Order: sequence, then C-alpha cells, then structure tokens
Amino acid sequence: MDNIQLDLPTFSVKLMQEPVALLGKALDVATDATVASAVTVKILSVPAGGVREAPLIVAFHGYVDQSKRTLPVFDGTQYLPVVGGKAVVLSIFDSALQLDPSISVGWFLGTAQVDLPAAIRAMVDHLVERLSPSRLVFVAGSTGAHAALHHSAQYPDSICIVANPLTKVTDFHADKVSAYLRHAWPGRKSEAVFDGLRVNDAAAAYSRGYGNKVVVLQNCTDHYFFGPISRTLGHLGAGLTQQPLSAMVVSEFFPTHIGHTYPAAPLLRWVSAAAFSSGPSLIDIARGAAPAAVAYSASPAPAGGAKANQRDLQIASML
Repeated sequence: MDNIQLDLPTFSVKLMQEPVALLGKALDVATDATVASAVTVKILSVPAGGVREAPLIVAFHGYVDQSKRTLPVFDGTQYLPVVGGKAVVLSIFDSALQLDPSISVGWFLGTAQVDLPAAIRAMVDHLVERLSPSRLVFVAGSTGAHAALHHSAQYPDSICIVANPLTKVTDFHADKVSAYLRHAWPGRKSEAVFDGLRVNDAAAAYSRGYGNKVVVLQNCTDHYFFGPISRTLGHLGAGLTQQPLSAMVVSEFFPTHIGHTYPAAPLLRWVSAAAFSSGPSLIDIARGAAPAAVAYSASPAPAGGAKANQRDLQIASML
C-alpha cells in the first residue's frame, strides 16, 4: 500500500481536526515544497480528548534486518499499553533503508539528496508550535538513540529516554556503516560524511552542556556497555553542569534478557512516567517509573547513628 502524501501544514491541521483518520496510516509528510524533504511517519496514538496540550512522544526505531521485517518499520506500538489514547505517539521511519536491502541502519541521517535531520527538526518544530504539548518525549533504543539524543537536545524542555544507546555511527559494525554509505552517499568517504555533513556522535555535543533531560536505561550485560556506551555516558557526565539533575543512568540485570536487549516492562514504566509524572524533574519521573511493589522505609537512623562493622572498616582502610 502506498503512503499517503501530505504537506506539513495539512498534516498538522488533520491531526488537530480529525486525528482518528490518520491513525495507523503510513504518511509521507513534506516539510517544504520538495518531495525530498518528506518524513515518513505513522501516528500510533491520539488522546480521546484532543491532541492539543497532550504529551507528544516521538519514537525512532533501531537496527532493522530486512530479511525478517517488511519496510516501512515503525517503532512505538510497544508503548501503547501505557500511553495509548492518552498521548500523541509519532513514530518515524528511516527512509534510507529503502535504498537497498543491505542497509540495516541509517541513523536517521538521510542521504546526499535528503537532509532528513533538518526535515525531522522542521516537523517537530511545527508540531510543538501548533500542538503546545504538555511534555515532549523522544524515545529509542540501540542505534535509534542517535536520533533521539540529537533531536531532544534541540528542545531544552524535552525528555529523552534511551535504552542501551549506541550514539556514534563509526563505532558501529564497519560493514553496516559501509552499506549505508555506499547507497546513501555514493562516492563519499566516511570522514567527509560523518565529520562534516552529518553528526557522527550524537552524544558528543552533550559534553558542552544541555538543557533537556536524559534517562539512559542500560542492561548491565550488554556487550557494548564498556565500549561505545561508556563513551556516551562520559559525554553526558561531562555536560552535567546545571541543576537540577539533568541526566540519570539506570543499569539493571534482567535474567530473561542477556546482552544488547531490554525488556518491555521497565521501558514502559519510564516512557509513561516521562509523559505523565506529577512533576517535570528527573526525580519526579523516576518516582513515577519505580515499580509499584517497591516501598522504601523513611524511618530515621537509630539514635547515635548506625554502629560500624569492624570488617567493613578493615576493607575501607585498604581502599
């Protein structure tokens, strides 16, 4: 089935006036007068009470094995159990994958002919202006985190939720990077594209400071953790110069999810909390994401303080 073609003003008007008519349909939204500026999206959810001043969640997909999945691919349906019917969920497809079946990831960087980052920025700018969302949330996992972090940084009040983030293009598998370059940037060398025309490391800019809020959800058994992901965390840490807290890292062990994977249940809690927490701070969001069964004692410490354990003191003296 062919995608529905809309220009950006028509898209936003339809989204406000007849949102249900757009639900679940693949749309090519042209952000200017050229077809090359189109962003391929799908609206996965709209609030029953209207789209204005509702949370806007922008979702990006990660790696796509084209031998197993049919294009276009839209991530975000997994969030619907907690945000469906209460938030606008906008899923974006990386159209570079359509150039060749060998392309599994394009980092939403577009091609030599299409400046996809600029088109996405224009679309989100327009929607933020027209919809006045109560929260703007960018969410992605793995290689999709490159786009989520890059675009969230443009909006100081936004919230970015990324799971197992891989944020530097040239840190990824060389054959996957080469497949993308060969078809999207024919004749261009890697350094010409990623050191000049497009952003290579989406986290690097964060080392200079940032106004948005970032939550990194990390599987502690992820084989990328002590390599590229650690470097991403270093950039986020270097930019933590402002108060209140603007970044948080939550690393956990999941017996059923070993490696570069993340379970749905905790991710859903964080996405829901980012959209609907009682307050906008990361502490408010973290409280909203905490499992309901977890309760922490607020009891004061015993009078005189806790007694030191001699074995603990011996270990401490050796550190």
